[in-house]
Order: sequence, then C-alpha cells, then structure tokens
Amino acid sequence: MNRIRKEVFISLLCAISVIVNIVEGLYFNFLPYGLKIGLANIFALIVIRKYGAGEMIILNVLRLFLSSLLKGSLFSVSFFIAAGGMCLSSIAMILLNKKATLSFTSLVSAVFHNIGQLIVVMYVYASAEILVLGPVLILMAVPCGLLTSFIASKALERLESI
Repeated sequence: MNRIRKEVFISLLCAISVIVNIVEGLYFNFLPYGLKIGLANIFALIVIRKYGAGEMIILNVLRLFLSSLLKGSLFSVSFFIAAGGMCLSSIAMILLNKKATLSFTSLVSAVFHNIGQLIVVMYVYASAEILVLGPVLILMAVPCGLLTSFIASKALERLESI
C-alpha cells in the first residue's frame, strides 16, 4: 500500500508541475530574454528530498515530455533547450541532495539549468555569442532559485505529517 501511495503522490506532483510549467510560460513572461522563474522545479525539490534522486528524474522527464506535448513543442528546439537545462539541474540536485541546504541546492540547480540551456543553444545555433547572456542568466537564477527553495521548504514542512 505504501508503494502505491508514493506513486500516486509523485503522479499528482507531476501533474501539478506540468500545469504550473504551462501556466508560467503563458502568464509569467514579463522577465527579459524569455526567462522563467522555474516554479515547476519546486516539485522536483520536494520529490528529491522526500523520495530520492530516481523519483526526481522520473518526475522531471515526465514533466518535460508532457509539457512539451501539451504545448506542441515536442522534439523542437525549445524542447532540447529545456532538456539541456533539466539534465544539468538534475545532476546538480543529485550531487547536492542531503549534503547541502535546500536553498543552496535550489540555487545551484537554477544556475546549472541556465548553463545547460546556454550549452544547447550554443550547439544548436553553432555560435558562442549567446554566452554574452550568461552573467545575466546566472544573476537571475539567484533570486529564482531562492524563491523556489523557499516555497519547496514550506511545502515540505506541511508534508511532514503525510
């Protein structure tokens, strides 16, 4: 019964993260250069802390595919840019999980997400000129990573009783 409960909970978090990802793309596009806050990463932080790295990877991959499918961008350039960011941010989360605070893990994950996206854009467009945006992206990752970690920590506090 416990395994089923865990799978249902992760599925629910995945569904909510897909919705948050889509809504954030539609309504929170006020930041420059197409930046997003990364609110869907809150759920990855919750899952890695509550269940571990394997479940977090499953959640991230499912979120990427389902969000892209619903947006109509599956296997497009934006899909691969998102995948590059997801891969590096997931690696950062796995390496820092349980060894660092949630805030630091989220902050480093946000920075690595932007670095992963820059690497994919450099490869796709065969141009290193995009690296000019690197400092701006990294500076924007700091408040966004701290915000997502704050929300994730509050959610984890509430989930202690579950």
